[in-house]
Amino acid sequence: MTPSPPTLPPLVVDALDDARELADALVRLLPGVGVMVIDPDYRVCVVEGNVHSRHGIQADAIVGQRLDDVLAAPAWEVVEGPWSTALAGGTETLDWASLDGEADYLLRFSPLRTRDGAVVGAVMAAQDISERWEAYRRMERRADQQTAIAHLGSLALHGMPVEQLAEAMAAATEASLGDGVLPRPTVSAAALATSLKRLLSDPRVAAGSLPRDVDDRVFLQAAVNLLAEASLRELRAAEARHREDQLNEAQRMAGMGSWEVDLRAGEPALSVHLREMLRIPDGATDVATMLVNIHPEDRDSLLAAIRAAGNTGHSAPVEFRVVGHDGAVRLLVGQGSGIVDGDGVASTLRGTVRDITAEREAEQALRRSEELFRRGFDASPIGMTLVHPVSGRFLRVNEAYCLLVGRSAEELLTLDDTVVVHPDDLSPEREDYTRGGSETLVLEERYMRPDGTVVWGSIHSARVLDSAYGVDVLFSQIEDVTERKAREETARHELEKVEWIREVHAALAEDRFVLYAQPIVDLSTGETIQHELLLRMLSPTGEVIPPGDFLPAAEQYGVIRDIDRWVIGRGAELAATGMTVEINLSGASMGHVRTIDRIDRAIERTGADPADLVFEITETAVIENVGTARRLAQRLRSRGCRFALDDFGTGFAGISSLKSLPLDYLKIDCEFVRDLCSSEPDRRVVAASIDLARGFGLQTIAEGVEDQATLDLLRELGVDHAQGYYLGRPAPIPGEEQAAG
Repeated sequence: MTPSPPTLPPLVVDALDDARELADALVRLLPGVGVMVIDPDYRVCVVEGNVHSRHGIQADAIVGQRLDDVLAAPAWEVVEGPWSTALAGGTETLDWASLDGEADYLLRFSPLRTRDGAVVGAVMAAQDISERWEAYRRMERRADQQTAIAHLGSLALHGMPVEQLAEAMAAATEASLGDGVLPRPTVSAAALATSLKRLLSDPRVAAGSLPRDVDDRVFLQAAVNLLAEASLRELRAAEARHREDQLNEAQRMAGMGSWEVDLRAGEPALSVHLREMLRIPDGATDVATMLVNIHPEDRDSLLAAIRAAGNTGHSAPVEFRVVGHDGAVRLLVGQGSGIVDGDGVASTLRGTVRDITAEREAEQALRRSEELFRRGFDASPIGMTLVHPVSGRFLRVNEAYCLLVGRSAEELLTLDDTVVVHPDDLSPEREDYTRGGSETLVLEERYMRPDGTVVWGSIHSARVLDSAYGVDVLFSQIEDVTERKAREETARHELEKVEWIREVHAALAEDRFVLYAQPIVDLSTGETIQHELLLRMLSPTGEVIPPGDFLPAAEQYGVIRDIDRWVIGRGAELAATGMTVEINLSGASMGHVRTIDRIDRAIERTGADPADLVFEITETAVIENVGTARRLAQRLRSRGCRFALDDFGTGFAGISSLKSLPLDYLKIDCEFVRDLCSSEPDRRVVAASIDLARGFGLQTIAEGVEDQATLDLLRELGVDHAQGYYLGRPAPIPGEEQAAG
């Protein structure tokens, strides 16, 4: 760890007005330092030095403003705590990387006191320590490189396989120099070493691909040397193994032993390999010793075959077993023939013996494999099919596949395998595979069940060849991946939300939000009494983005309060022109401790009449926290603002919630208004809502009015006000697009 720098000691001034002289003195004392002074209300008093302007903060523009209004939210979250500590009389030091990632800073926060000890503000000194951090990182990298070389040397010394050593070297290089300096070895360690040597020796390549730092190049050269030495050692060992393998291969290719018996002398002669096959000790020549390892049940038949060869001149092949000292049994086949002399008498017998143990075991294994395949095929929890390579007809299906596609085996065996596939998934890859253009098929496709449901399957299909290398059958395994596809779709939606959050942050920074207004009409006079403000976002090219695209993500990831803050400020500006506006507050802002302060500052800044500000919260938000909603409504009403409960009837808030909330308006949700003329249940809900509102002294606003008949019925039922497309669609407020630009 780097040593911690000292904190900035408490600074003394005669008055906050002297803070500029103090800031000038700090800048002269520490060149390159940026200094900022704030008062106890977080308002900026002094900004000195070029550190702030480097990040787009203009001193003249922010002096007199609150820090949390001028700093981006990510920056404010970092520095809010240290500033508060300084205003409370403490000191704090903070290492911080700039938001653009271009520099590292040391931030020192300290209280600003008068000579009698009273805290009148706080001061922050920001010093660029990028070079110090870079030197520290370089020192750490050198230590890491030395450790990596020692580790690689130890691995090479202990005979680690070269390919694994190359992987370890690539990982160490990435950790020391960064990813992309060299590729992971995909061919051989020798190829990697050659590539690195070329990089180290060619200045044109090295200048663009490798650091010019001497330590980095020494590290790479040492790693190359270790890899080259290990490669040479492994190459020599491989050559020795290859020569040994060639000898073993020659013996294996012979595959048999030979024997000869001189009938006149009675002495047998056996080849070395046959002695090994018969487990005969070196030097043994008598027949009894030669037969000792022959299975007792096979000795008589073997001797009979040998006598037949002597009598007739040849013998039919005979199979016999050899039992080793460890009890292992080998199956051999022998055949002999006699050599007849000039008198027509067999004088010599010769023959060969071949080990057929592997062949017999392979035959048995094949039979077992076929049986196991049939059992495994039928019992497998993964869908399996055998399909005719020409007609595409199912030849065999297991129960798991039947369950996957929702059809019986009897039905499937009458169908082509493409019948169950979703038409949109009959891809060119499948057609190419069916025509013989590819050896395997790996893809994901949907299957249509008779009941109309759709499931996803991951199919792995391959050709099964017959003995003549013709295609015998197409074998496929199909796994149900419906749940994984659903998870992937959910992940995709979450990724889209993250992208929307980035766009919302950019729109806030670039002021690309605009407000639309929808009129709310008094049903007794026909006059527009107020407008509900509806948010829209503009893309960088000016297209209007509806709130349904970005607000759900903003609410989920906590950015909605920043949006509400913007709407409150702009809504207060409109109210200051004499326009009565309704502003929607999210549940997150409703429960935030600073929401009221932001509304107060907006009213103070714009001079708006609080009576022209109507704040809406949804019934759902009220249900989640009735106490918070009540406190918010009471504080807004105390300032002269009005309060509306939106979407009434959808959240089942209950009479107790209405009783405790100081409301002005009850907004009947469009769900109950849209079909009011044709739905008796909707009419009863609306009538009950009107009676309930009157009982609590509230005015009603019906949302979603789309025709004259609905408007007339609402007036007849006694609704006070209404809004909807029939009375006026949401429309841009004049000047909003220009203001956003």
